[in-house]
Amino acid sequence: MVLLGAMVAALLVAGGFDDIVDSDSDGLPDAWEVAGHGPIDPKAHGCSPKKADFFLVVCLRHGMTHESVKGTLDQLKKFFGAMPNKNLDGSTGINVIPVWGNPASEADNAKGYPELYDHCMKDWRGIGHGVLLDPNTGGGGQANRPDWAGCSNNWWTIAHELGHQFGLDHHAMGSDDVSPLYTSLMNYDYSYALDGDSYKVHFSAGQFASLKLNESDLDEALPYPEADLRFLTKGPYHFQIKPDGPNKTLIDWNRNTVFGEKHVRADINDGYGTNVGPLLEAGKAAGSPVLATLGNDLAVIYPVLHKETDLAKWSAAGLSPSRRGALVARLVQNGKLGAPIKIVPNGVSGDAHAVEAFNKLFVAYPAANGLVLDSFDRTLRRVGSVVAKDAAEPTLVRTTGPEQLWLFTWNQGNVEYRQMKPTLGRSLKLDITSQTPVAAVWHPRIQRLLMAVTEPRA
Repeated sequence: MVLLGAMVAALLVAGGFDDIVDSDSDGLPDAWEVAGHGPIDPKAHGCSPKKADFFLVVCLRHGMTHESVKGTLDQLKKFFGAMPNKNLDGSTGINVIPVWGNPASEADNAKGYPELYDHCMKDWRGIGHGVLLDPNTGGGGQANRPDWAGCSNNWWTIAHELGHQFGLDHHAMGSDDVSPLYTSLMNYDYSYALDGDSYKVHFSAGQFASLKLNESDLDEALPYPEADLRFLTKGPYHFQIKPDGPNKTLIDWNRNTVFGEKHVRADINDGYGTNVGPLLEAGKAAGSPVLATLGNDLAVIYPVLHKETDLAKWSAAGLSPSRRGALVARLVQNGKLGAPIKIVPNGVSGDAHAVEAFNKLFVAYPAANGLVLDSFDRTLRRVGSVVAKDAAEPTLVRTTGPEQLWLFTWNQGNVEYRQMKPTLGRSLKLDITSQTPVAAVWHPRIQRLLMAVTEPRA
């Protein structure tokens, strides 16, 4: 059982290990479960070296009572008691032993859970797994060490945070990506319900571990019975599936109503939540960054000042007509951030926008002589430049069928557009207004351009 192995690794055991016997592999030495240790009283707590146990140290925020969390703890005990692990005494499941840690005072309510670890866990450090509960019954929790977490009064959340304490992550072991086939409650998509049922949540036993999914090369035929995959038709994904024999199921990964395709490219982990991946720090910026694809790479473009100022103050950090700067671009290739390249060395007076079109990177930005639209090749070498003298606040959109490039501009509420064909066309006014610069995107499936504007409403 993966959970128990992780639990043993996560529990902190004082002293040497050579003479420690832990027959049931629960992280509590047999001697502790028979003769006691520190606050452990085997008779009172009911622990045994023949059954997996762990002590749950429950600490309460000021104003909460033992009665207010009783239902939560009862359900948590039931959840762990239903685990499929086999114990030496012939039973199954993990025995959760709730004990009360030191409660938080009224003054402590202003402190975060990490600050209260020493106070609340005082006698149970290295022995139990602690949670500081708050009165909120919705979701939400955090774990900052292998025996401590802050949680809402919600058994699903506590089970999830305990999973972190046991060494489990939001994605399956051996993977860096969230998968719709990782059915563990550690996966944000299934933290509160699986197959549409809040009481079917579980820690994964690795049923689908042998199947590796690549979002750039997916097979819509899966080697499992349709009944085993029916949970995918429920929230949060609502995929369509259909059986293809007793041990094979077809799934519409790309949602185009065609089943059984191969070499499909689709985003299949867009459910309740996803892992954002590693953090790549590009550098200090003097305004808003913009992302754009460039072939198989990703370009991040951001404004910088010629001279570093107090970037903590927005008024001093941003670009403006009186404080111009440059544009820097960096390519993300194979998950690594490339060196910064100053693609526009000077004259930039505000935020830029960028998009890939015609195998080039187009970047629009305000400057002293108007709105500049530059084009770059895949090495970020500038290959073209045009100026729209009467424009401001750019939004670039690439449309398909046939491929076209559009420049939308916003100026004091008015929205105008120009088409690049191949030179920049004349400005045409849209019959809409917006309180801020617009957002726009092309929807290839319905062949429509979607635009978001802001309006003054109470």
